[in-house]
Amino acid sequence: MQVNNRLIYLHGSESDNNSGKARRFREWFPGMFTPDFTGSFNELMELLASRPQPKAVSVPTIIIHGTEDDVVPLEPAREIAQRLFTNLNYFVVDDGHRLQKAVDEPDWKTILT
Repeated sequence: MQVNNRLIYLHGSESDNNSGKARRFREWFPGMFTPDFTGSFNELMELLASRPQPKAVSVPTIIIHGTEDDVVPLEPAREIAQRLFTNLNYFVVDDGHRLQKAVDEPDWKTILT
C-alpha cells in the first residue's frame, strides 16, 4: 500500500477531521493530511490566503463544491480558489454543503493519483 502524505483534505466548516469523508480518504490514501480548523468561511479563506503570501499556489489542487451548498457560496469560493491556485481542478457536483450524495460519485483514486 502506497503512503501519500502530499494529499490534504480540508473539511467543511461544520465538520472535523473525523468526518466520514475524512476517514474514507485516509483509508483510501494512507498518509493523507486531514487537519482540523474552526472559524468562519472568511477566516478560513484569509488563513489560506496568508499561507501562500502574495504568490499563487502551484501545487495541484482539487476542490469539490456542491451546487446546493447553503453554507459556502459557490461562485465567491470558486473566484477565490482560482486566484489562489494556479493548478486547480474545481468540480461542481449536484449536492449540498456536506457532499453526502456526491462523495461516492467521482473516481477518487483516479482524481487524486
